Amino acid sequence: MLTMDTIQVFSQRLAGWLMFKGAPLIEIRQNKKDTQFNTFIFRKTGGVSRAITQYNNRGKGILDKIGSIDTESANTYNKAQRTVAEH
Repeated sequence: MLTMDTIQVFSQRLAGWLMFKGAPLIEIRQNKKDTQFNTFIFRKTGGVSRAITQYNNRGKGILDKIGSIDTESANTYNKAQRTVAEH
């Protein structure tokens, strides 16, 4: 049931993340626009909002992960990582 205190999630991966973080799944519905996909309904809480923010920020760059650092050092680090990954 959709109400003001629910949130619809269209990504199965995000829905899985929310459940992993402890958000209770209320309902799964077939997506109305594309019946090959599902819509996942969660109760809108602060915990769900935080988990969505964590999910959206999970792929941030090195500067976000280690805090303040000069750009030249970050670029050197990123080049080294790419070189290691290529070999």
